Amino acid sequence: MNNDEQVLRYLEKNVRHFLPSYVLSLDDEPFRPNQRLMNLSIAAINRATQIDLSEVASLFTPEKATYINLWPGEQYKLLAAFVDILMPRLVIEVGTAAGGSCLTMKKFLPKGGKIVTYDVIPWQRYPKTGLKLEDFDMQLEQRVIDLSVPEQSD
Repeated sequence: MNNDEQVLRYLEKNVRHFLPSYVLSLDDEPFRPNQRLMNLSIAAINRATQIDLSEVASLFTPEKATYINLWPGEQYKLLAAFVDILMPRLVIEVGTAAGGSCLTMKKFLPKGGKIVTYDVIPWQRYPKTGLKLEDFDMQLEQRVIDLSVPEQSD
Protein backbone atom coordinates (compact mmCIF):
# COMPACT_ATOMS: atom_id res chain seq x y z
CA MET A 1 0.00 0.00 0.00
CA ASN A 2 1.46 3.39 -0.99
CA ASN A 3 1.36 6.55 1.10
CA ASP A 4 -1.69 8.02 -0.69
CA GLU A 5 -3.70 4.87 -0.02
CA GLN A 6 -2.67 4.94 3.64
CA VAL A 7 -3.78 8.56 3.96
CA LEU A 8 -7.14 7.81 2.30
CA ARG A 9 -7.76 4.85 4.61
CA TYR A 10 -6.85 6.91 7.65
CA LEU A 11 -9.18 9.74 6.60
CA GLU A 12 -12.07 7.40 5.82
CA LYS A 13 -11.85 5.91 9.33
CA ASN A 14 -11.03 9.00 11.37
CA VAL A 15 -12.59 12.06 9.75
CA ARG A 16 -16.30 12.59 10.21
CA HIS A 17 -17.06 14.38 6.92
CA PHE A 18 -14.47 12.91 4.59
CA LEU A 19 -15.25 12.44 0.92
CA PRO A 20 -12.32 11.89 -1.44
CA SER A 21 -12.07 14.18 -4.45
CA TYR A 22 -11.02 12.76 -7.76
CA VAL A 23 -11.73 15.97 -9.65
CA LEU A 24 -8.91 18.18 -8.45
CA SER A 25 -5.61 17.49 -6.79
CA LEU A 26 -3.96 19.94 -4.43
CA ASP A 27 -0.83 19.21 -6.44
CA ASP A 28 -2.35 20.88 -9.50
CA GLU A 29 -0.35 24.10 -9.73
CA PRO A 30 -3.16 26.58 -10.61
CA PHE A 31 -5.08 25.53 -7.52
CA ARG A 32 -2.33 25.64 -4.95
CA PRO A 33 -2.86 28.22 -2.20
CA ASN A 34 -1.44 31.60 -3.11
CA GLN A 35 -1.20 34.92 -1.29
CA ARG A 36 -4.51 36.20 -2.69
CA LEU A 37 -6.34 33.07 -1.50
CA MET A 38 -4.71 33.26 1.91
CA ASN A 39 -5.62 36.96 2.28
CA LEU A 40 -9.20 36.25 1.18
CA SER A 41 -9.48 33.40 3.68
CA ILE A 42 -8.25 35.58 6.54
CA ALA A 43 -10.62 38.40 5.55
CA ALA A 44 -13.57 35.98 5.31
CA ILE A 45 -12.81 34.49 8.72
CA ASN A 46 -12.60 37.96 10.25
CA ARG A 47 -15.84 39.04 8.57
CA ALA A 48 -17.62 35.81 9.61
CA THR A 49 -17.00 36.60 13.28
CA GLN A 50 -19.09 39.78 12.88
CA ILE A 51 -22.04 38.28 11.01
CA ASP A 52 -25.36 37.74 12.75
CA LEU A 53 -27.60 35.19 11.03
CA SER A 54 -30.36 35.14 13.64
CA GLU A 55 -32.83 36.49 11.04
CA VAL A 56 -32.11 33.56 8.70
CA ALA A 57 -31.97 31.11 11.62
CA SER A 58 -35.47 32.18 12.74
CA LEU A 59 -36.90 30.62 9.56
CA PHE A 60 -35.93 27.12 10.73
CA THR A 61 -36.59 24.71 13.56
CA PRO A 62 -34.68 25.50 16.78
CA GLU A 63 -32.27 22.61 16.13
CA LYS A 64 -31.41 23.80 12.60
CA ALA A 65 -31.30 27.43 13.78
CA THR A 66 -28.49 26.53 16.20
CA TYR A 67 -26.32 25.34 13.33
CA ILE A 68 -27.04 28.33 11.10
CA ASN A 69 -25.82 30.85 13.66
CA LEU A 70 -22.97 28.68 15.02
CA TRP A 71 -19.41 29.99 14.61
CA PRO A 72 -16.93 28.46 14.34
CA GLY A 73 -18.14 25.07 13.28
CA GLU A 74 -20.59 25.46 10.43
CA GLN A 75 -20.28 26.97 6.97
CA TYR A 76 -23.12 29.48 7.02
CA LYS A 77 -21.29 32.54 8.39
CA LEU A 78 -18.27 31.80 6.24
CA LEU A 79 -20.44 31.56 3.11
CA ALA A 80 -22.06 34.87 4.04
CA ALA A 81 -18.63 36.45 4.53
CA PHE A 82 -17.35 35.25 1.15
CA VAL A 83 -20.43 36.64 -0.60
CA ASP A 84 -20.17 39.91 1.32
CA ILE A 85 -16.48 40.32 0.40
CA LEU A 86 -16.48 39.02 -3.19
CA MET A 87 -19.87 40.49 -4.20
CA PRO A 88 -20.43 37.85 -6.91
CA ARG A 89 -22.86 38.37 -9.75
CA LEU A 90 -23.58 34.63 -9.88
CA VAL A 91 -23.41 31.90 -7.24
CA ILE A 92 -23.99 28.27 -8.16
CA GLU A 93 -25.09 26.03 -5.30
CA VAL A 94 -25.48 22.27 -5.57
CA GLY A 95 -27.77 20.72 -2.99
CA THR A 96 -30.46 23.12 -1.79
CA ALA A 97 -31.73 20.87 1.02
CA ALA A 98 -33.65 22.99 3.55
CA GLY A 99 -32.31 26.23 2.06
CA GLY A 100 -30.04 27.46 4.86
CA SER A 101 -27.02 28.13 2.68
CA CYS A 102 -28.87 29.82 -0.18
CA LEU A 103 -30.89 32.04 2.20
CA THR A 104 -27.69 32.97 4.04
CA MET A 105 -25.88 33.89 0.83
CA LYS A 106 -28.91 35.71 -0.57
CA LYS A 107 -28.95 37.98 2.48
CA PHE A 108 -25.47 39.25 1.50
CA LEU A 109 -25.81 39.08 -2.28
CA PRO A 110 -25.20 42.40 -4.06
CA LYS A 111 -27.96 44.09 -6.02
CA GLY A 112 -28.15 42.38 -9.41
CA GLY A 113 -26.54 39.22 -8.06
CA LYS A 114 -28.15 35.80 -8.45
CA ILE A 115 -27.99 32.36 -6.87
CA VAL A 116 -28.89 29.35 -9.00
CA THR A 117 -29.30 26.29 -6.84
CA TYR A 118 -29.51 22.74 -8.17
CA ASP A 119 -31.26 19.90 -6.41
CA VAL A 120 -32.92 16.59 -7.16
CA ILE A 121 -35.86 17.39 -4.88
CA PRO A 122 -38.03 20.51 -5.28
CA TRP A 123 -37.70 22.78 -2.24
CA GLN A 124 -41.43 22.40 -1.42
CA ARG A 125 -40.95 18.66 -0.79
CA TYR A 126 -37.97 19.03 1.51
CA PRO A 127 -38.88 18.49 5.18
CA LYS A 128 -38.46 21.46 7.52
CA THR A 129 -37.44 23.86 4.76
CA GLY A 130 -36.87 27.49 5.61
CA LEU A 131 -37.71 28.51 2.06
CA LYS A 132 -40.93 30.20 1.00
CA LEU A 133 -42.32 30.88 -2.46
CA GLU A 134 -41.49 34.58 -2.17
CA ASP A 135 -37.77 33.75 -1.69
CA PHE A 136 -37.63 32.79 -5.35
CA ASP A 137 -37.26 36.00 -7.27
CA MET A 138 -34.68 37.63 -9.56
CA GLN A 139 -31.94 36.71 -7.05
CA LEU A 140 -32.78 33.07 -6.34
CA GLU A 141 -33.68 30.25 -8.73
CA GLN A 142 -33.89 26.53 -8.05
CA ARG A 143 -33.33 24.10 -10.89
CA VAL A 144 -34.53 20.57 -10.19
CA ILE A 145 -32.23 18.23 -12.07
CA ASP A 146 -29.99 15.25 -11.40
CA LEU A 147 -26.57 16.60 -12.34
CA SER A 148 -25.12 13.09 -12.26
CA VAL A 149 -27.08 12.31 -15.43
CA PRO A 150 -25.29 14.06 -18.32
CA GLU A 151 -28.35 13.94 -20.58
CA GLN A 152 -30.23 16.17 -18.12
CA SER A 153 -27.59 18.90 -17.93
CA ASP A 154 -28.59 22.26 -19.27
